[in-house]
Amino acid sequence: MHRPRYLRRLAPGRGERVSRADACTALRLSVLQPARPLALMYVGLMLMFSLTAAAQAERVGEHRTAAGIHVLLDQSLAPVPGAAPTLFAPSVLRSLYARRDFAPLWSREVRARELLAVLASSRSHGIDPELFALGSLTEQVEELFGDGQRVTRSEVLNGSSTNGTKAVSLRSTDGAARSQVVARTAVSGEAMRRAQLDIRLSDALLRLAYALRLGVLDEQTLAVRERLEETQRDSLPIGLLSMALSAPSLHLAMEQFLPDEPSYARLYARLRAALQDHRRLARQGGWPTIPRGRTVRPGDRDRRMPLIAERLRIGGDLAESHVSDLQRLDPALEAALRRFQARHGLTVDGQLGPQTVQAMNVSVQARIAQIEANLERLRWQMWDLPADHFLVNIAGYSARLVEKHQPVWTTRVIVGRQMRRTPLLRSSMTHVVLNPTWTVPPGILRKDMLPAAREDADSLRRKGLRLVDEYGEAVEPNEVDWESVDAESFPYRLWQPAGPRNALGRVKFLFPNSHMVYIHDTPDKHLFERAIRTFSSGCIRIEGAMELAQRLLRREQSLRPEEIEALTSSRRTTRIELSRGLPVIVVYVTAELDGHDDLRLQPDVYGRDRAVSRALENAARSVPKVQKWRRRYS
Repeated sequence: MHRPRYLRRLAPGRGERVSRADACTALRLSVLQPARPLALMYVGLMLMFSLTAAAQAERVGEHRTAAGIHVLLDQSLAPVPGAAPTLFAPSVLRSLYARRDFAPLWSREVRARELLAVLASSRSHGIDPELFALGSLTEQVEELFGDGQRVTRSEVLNGSSTNGTKAVSLRSTDGAARSQVVARTAVSGEAMRRAQLDIRLSDALLRLAYALRLGVLDEQTLAVRERLEETQRDSLPIGLLSMALSAPSLHLAMEQFLPDEPSYARLYARLRAALQDHRRLARQGGWPTIPRGRTVRPGDRDRRMPLIAERLRIGGDLAESHVSDLQRLDPALEAALRRFQARHGLTVDGQLGPQTVQAMNVSVQARIAQIEANLERLRWQMWDLPADHFLVNIAGYSARLVEKHQPVWTTRVIVGRQMRRTPLLRSSMTHVVLNPTWTVPPGILRKDMLPAAREDADSLRRKGLRLVDEYGEAVEPNEVDWESVDAESFPYRLWQPAGPRNALGRVKFLFPNSHMVYIHDTPDKHLFERAIRTFSSGCIRIEGAMELAQRLLRREQSLRPEEIEALTSSRRTTRIELSRGLPVIVVYVTAELDGHDDLRLQPDVYGRDRAVSRALENAARSVPKVQKWRRRYS
């Protein structure tokens, strides 16, 4: 049976250690006196013995620490006096340490301090370092490497502990008995203290690695990930974690846990840079508040213009050198306003209206919280992305087709209204339907169509809707007693035939989901010009829908563009199966990169940023604190 290295090497010796400091002092004094060969030889032997003994004591100390680590992990990390009740990833820790014969990872001071610096750098990702108990771990590292405790060879020889435990000899033990002896000597004193801290430091680094890969919070509940689920363990291969823990530079090693899908990686990097910039602005006092007032158009004069200019300078939209009539919205200020509006998802008109003033008055702290919330969202969504997929961002009113991890086509979308929100989902596109008909779903029937019909039955006809009974026979809307029917017992089917007035336009894209939503064309194309595009009942209306259909069908190599156009012109409903399928991912991110790779912070149309920000702010408070090892040793 394989025995860990520390069991093979933890053998008794004899004698006590000579202090390295005493030997060095003696050597320095000797060179100040007349050289005497015997004295110099004596001092040299003392120094050599001191260095050899120190190295051996250090190795023995590491083997005893390894024994302590093994014991703690083999006991399933059961609580011990003074220890926090749980670890984040106990099974992963056990696997990682077993790969290295349970040797400690952080026995060198420089390595332990590098780890603390890496944990502190989590702040640049919008993560509170106290999620990893940085303060407590820093205190323990300072205490461990500052108290100068010694492990003498006689302690190893006799198996003696410093807390009064009876000494045990290791000479005559073997197998399981030897392991028990090592356990009894290791789980005590300095070795136990170092073993526990080594595990806690490793666990903190694992928590950071998984936070960068999966997020700090659970995406569905917004609860803190207090413990790694077994189903999430494979999101980071054990070999990758092992290499990261042993890498020469921990800072560089942690970079491999960041997004590698190009578009996400760029956005994540830009958000981190923006977070640093906004924190700097916060330290400098932020930006001024703009009073409300009338809409100011280019060329108009207004007393708020000096404040507007200052706000635009601080945000980087107006050059520091700008000098003009500060009471007038001149061309330079207009151009700066347009840049600000574009960067914040507003209508770009160069006017100072109420929405622009509202966006300017979002505090720098609120922008910091928005950036941190979006960094967390990207951590939820950026791993395990298929090479080909279609991604819709609700908050950005945008969509993109990605092939081989590269965006090949982007477009604008219309999403659900506040009371009929487009859901977050992952599915796979299965069919393209040309010239679709539309059957009014129960929700729209109840909320929209029945109330309208009760007011005016002819409104259904004007919308191009038709009514049929259970036998498929046409029914005139004026023949129905609309006051006596409801959505649950509606005995008719209300539908719209294919054609230019159809609510789904010329094409729809189907993907199975429990929300009964899909992507489709629309006859109301003028709505794509609006900055805020929340007009649907939950489905996703897409600009350039026919171009997407042609791209997908070319991808299938099933129809040529002219064949697609002929089918569409025929107004005959044609359902085409996508044999390869296409993953569909619907997300909510209030930050995007525009066509020039400039960061845009969008309005939080569904009000979801605040909940994520609040959960992140409270995350560190809900994690069990790492307490100091309370037992004292002399």
